[in-house]
Amino acid sequence: MGVALRKQGKYDEAIAAYKKAIEINPNDAFAYNNMGLALDDQGKYDEAIAAHKKSPRN
Repeated sequence: MGVALRKQGKYDEAIAAYKKAIEINPNDAFAYNNMGLALDDQGKYDEAIAAHKKSPRN
């Protein structure tokens, strides 16, 4: 869902979806990475970097 929202430019909604996915599965590397991309799209670079760094390495 987050990917579709991000593609529509609904970044806040996408980020909320990624946060929910992370809440359900804290080991979801894709959710962290995609959240980082959405934050980057918003120009929130420090938050984007933090999201990418939190991503589990599988």
